[in-house]
Amino acid sequence: MTVRPDPDLHERAKAVVAQVDSNLNAYVVAFLRWLVHDMDDLPQRPTADTDLTRQHT
Repeated sequence: MTVRPDPDLHERAKAVVAQVDSNLNAYVVAFLRWLVHDMDDLPQRPTADTDLTRQHT
């Protein structure tokens, strides 16, 4: 599976998952596990007040 977000989103996402001690691969796999009901909780994400979470236009 190849996911190709725009470069800005990709860099912001890498930085945000690092804030919760993860990486993009682990985070996407955790999301997919949640999606197919292998786990009940979504992956952790940082608080919304971080500069990286609200830079989209």
